[in-house]
Amino acid sequence: MLMFSSCLKDDSAEKQAEHDRKLNDLKAEYSMTDADMLEEGIYRKIVSQPSDNEMVDTLKGSDYLIVDVLGRYAFDDIFDASNADQAEAAGIYRDDLIYGPYRLKLDRTFYGFYQAMLGLREGTQVNMVFSQDVAFLDYNPLAYEVKLHRVIHDLDQYNIEQNSLYIAEMGIDPQVDIVPDTDSLLLWKLIEPGTDSVDLEIGDLVYLQLFGYYVEADPSYVQGFPGRQFFPISESGDSVVGEVGVQSFPVINSLYAAIQYMTLGETRDIFVPAEYAYGEDGFVHPYVNKYIIPTNMSLHYRIKLIGHKKWNEK
Repeated sequence: MLMFSSCLKDDSAEKQAEHDRKLNDLKAEYSMTDADMLEEGIYRKIVSQPSDNEMVDTLKGSDYLIVDVLGRYAFDDIFDASNADQAEAAGIYRDDLIYGPYRLKLDRTFYGFYQAMLGLREGTQVNMVFSQDVAFLDYNPLAYEVKLHRVIHDLDQYNIEQNSLYIAEMGIDPQVDIVPDTDSLLLWKLIEPGTDSVDLEIGDLVYLQLFGYYVEADPSYVQGFPGRQFFPISESGDSVVGEVGVQSFPVINSLYAAIQYMTLGETRDIFVPAEYAYGEDGFVHPYVNKYIIPTNMSLHYRIKLIGHKKWNEK
């Protein structure tokens, strides 16, 4: 037993020594010294930031933030990248993830990142290095390169602003273009008329051409309209969804409410507010701990109803 304990102790000491060497390598790569230490194990160096006379928001603990990140271990071992080109270059690109800036709640990130981001201003670029005890406790120090695009003090108000801008881009009149029998939150716009009407019921099967986009209009990180595409995740393909039972819709309150009024062959743009979509839960990739649909994200669907079969038809 004493020998076993001694081996464990030696093994831990060896791991800690290797950790310390890697931590020093990362600090050297980012030209960091003890002067850049915020507290034990947390190092931060500002790369660029807005001038003092620019009116920008400062990040507080309970805020949401929109950031681009590149996360890496020592020896250029990249494990996280919000930019698709960087992910591909690092060999970590996945075609089942959405790339682009992350929307995070600061107080739900790990301790080192939380402390290093506090007090930063919108538009700041910063490099950070963390020892393992303020990160993931796996004897791996790590570094993040971060661009802070936006600070969000009030997410509900932010979403109202984004939704209004996006709806205007869609060419929708929120006083007029309301999906029937909804509470004025679900909106739509006819893109191409169809032919025959359908009598859609729960249990029926439908055939759809479906594209989904995030409702994003913030010019600090959104390149244009529409927002980022989340379905299909790959830009290729015609996104035809066959034999989908109406009761199986992931967002039944929104898609069912809209499709039941469409005609065969018709194409509609549909605006779905967050509370009619995935709400506060969002939708997390089942194998990777990253959001496919961020929390409280409104959505834009372009849907074409290309077929319909009654539940009792063979």
